[in-house]
Amino acid sequence: MRSGKFFKLPRVIVLLGCVVTLNADRIAGADPVSAKPSSVQSTPTKNVPLKAQKKSKASLREISGAEANSVLTIEPEVWQQKESLELGLEFSIHYLTGPEAAQDAARLRASGVSPERLLASVRRFRELLGTATSREQLSESLKRDFAVYKSVGYDGQGSVRFTGYFQPVYLASRTPSHHFKYPIFTKPADFSEWPEPHPKRWELEGPKGLGIDGKLAGFELAFLPSRFEAFMIHLQGSAILEMPNGERVAVGFDNATNHKFVGFSKAWLAERKISWTQLREYFAEHPEDLDEYLMRNNRFIFFKANSHTLPVGSLGVPVIPEHSIATDKAMLIPGGLSVLRTKFPQLKEDGTIALLTQTRIVLDQDTGSALKGPGRADVFMGTGAAAQAAANTLYETGELFYLLLKK
Repeated sequence: MRSGKFFKLPRVIVLLGCVVTLNADRIAGADPVSAKPSSVQSTPTKNVPLKAQKKSKASLREISGAEANSVLTIEPEVWQQKESLELGLEFSIHYLTGPEAAQDAARLRASGVSPERLLASVRRFRELLGTATSREQLSESLKRDFAVYKSVGYDGQGSVRFTGYFQPVYLASRTPSHHFKYPIFTKPADFSEWPEPHPKRWELEGPKGLGIDGKLAGFELAFLPSRFEAFMIHLQGSAILEMPNGERVAVGFDNATNHKFVGFSKAWLAERKISWTQLREYFAEHPEDLDEYLMRNNRFIFFKANSHTLPVGSLGVPVIPEHSIATDKAMLIPGGLSVLRTKFPQLKEDGTIALLTQTRIVLDQDTGSALKGPGRADVFMGTGAAAQAAANTLYETGELFYLLLKK
């Protein structure tokens, strides 16, 4: 995950709320139960132009006919969210015209997608979106100009597991106290010189996560009321911290140790008769179980305070609630124009969340270390409690497509 670099933002971005650099090892970035992401890939078929046929595996295949037309048909919800989508397009163009995209150019060309075609595709879509007077007109223009490529998914048949992630907001303090005693840490200046394997979690923050008896004593960035909240920031990769004086501070991913992430197994949850969404309450009653689990999960994230409170994904540009996704950038297209089709959380008038099948246009602007293979995608749901509820609800199988200008 790249750290949040300075990014000059249009004024309209203030509508999006307060969030920042994302995606360290969030559980939603893997299977939210087992945290064992799929990495199954399929054997290439005849119509796989985005991967050289001499390669043994491919992540995308071109589709056509009625299936492609259904992807290119703009639904009413997409048309109603034009402003957010236009903003996401601007951010992808910023990445694709910058120096960081040049680093991905070789990988893109190897997969059969030229950076020039990708940039032209995003620009053309932005132009069509800005000039269309109806969703029907936009749909016809897309069918005329764009080819559709489908992810082969985790099973080679196009099945993609969608989950959600969010930006949490927590009470915190810059100094420890009886109430605020669980720290998150900044990266030591000599971290790049640490020998491998890196120290285990308990060696860094102490067996109880208090920091005072670990190697990182003195590197505390902020203190949280509970160890579970500090750990959740590790999972989500960032947070907004609300200080006792009302100040809000954005913290984001800076680096991580080289240990693998260990999630909560289905057997572990079943044994305790709880679900992922009940972990907070469970660990409040059984803090010793959290200590035991964290002794096994040695993946450790370092954080830094950011100069602004906007969400920044792995491409170095802000991510947009419900319009940005995170994927495995070694398999799929960074900055790409995407379409997802799955059951998507919708807030009902009574405050409950329903899952409704949608075809939604999104931008591939982020990643997570737990996202592996073409069969996983994580949708950024926003900031705060409502976004958390939606993210916790989203755990669905669907389909993922990419749009590129016809050759």
